[in-house]
Amino acid sequence: MEKYSKEFKLKVIKYYLEKKEGYLKVAEHFKVSDSTVLQWVRKYKANGEKGLETRKKKNYDGDFKKEVIEYMHEHHLSYLETVIHFNLGSTNVPSEWEKIYKRKGIEGLYHRKPYRTRKVRKRKTKKRKQ
Repeated sequence: MEKYSKEFKLKVIKYYLEKKEGYLKVAEHFKVSDSTVLQWVRKYKANGEKGLETRKKKNYDGDFKKEVIEYMHEHHLSYLETVIHFNLGSTNVPSEWEKIYKRKGIEGLYHRKPYRTRKVRKRKTKKRKQ
């Protein structure tokens, strides 16, 4: 479940745009962080309401990850600017991809993490009295 509804985000953004107050004052008014207000406003300006939608976890292919990282480096973009440009869900997405790129190179972006296997615990059965 998302922390803030799309309606709440729109309310904060409209307030910011109409009142012409700074991010800090708007953040104080709505009791959210100023960086959150900044992120919502920038996403809204770049992609409209669609930029505010919460995405379910999406699997991106290696070619797309490579394109994002190369574009980010070539244009000297921050994680937030990259997220806005590619309409990604969170700044964690390009951050994680960049970590992989630095550790394993381009090839690392093409490999998916193996799924964790769950250990199945044996249930203890109680002996019934006869």
